[in-house]
Amino acid sequence: MAAVGTEVRSDGQQLAVGDRTEEKSGSGGRVIRFGLAGLGRIGAVHARNIAAHAKAELAAVFDPDAARASCIAEKAGCSVAVSFEAILSDGSIDAVIVTC
Repeated sequence: MAAVGTEVRSDGQQLAVGDRTEEKSGSGGRVIRFGLAGLGRIGAVHARNIAAHAKAELAAVFDPDAARASCIAEKAGCSVAVSFEAILSDGSIDAVIVTC
C-alpha cells in the first residue's frame, strides 16, 4: 500500500499511513474493507482517514473524473472501480461511503 502521509503512534513510532500490515494482522480484529464513491474534497479526506485506520482498508474508489480516481487510488494503494455499481457488487467490500 502506498504511503499517503505519516502518523505518530502513541508509543512514539512513526508510521507511513497505509503501512498497517503489522498492526492489522496483530490487532486480533477484523479489517473492514471500504469502497469509496465520490472523490471531491470530502472524499479525499475519507480516503486518508480510512488509510490511517488500523482496522480499515480502502479496497476501491470510483469517481466520474477518472484522473481524480486514479490519483487517489495511487496514493491510497487501492484499485479504481469502473463504476459505482462495480463497488456495490464487489463481495469483498464490507462498506461503501458515498460523497457528492
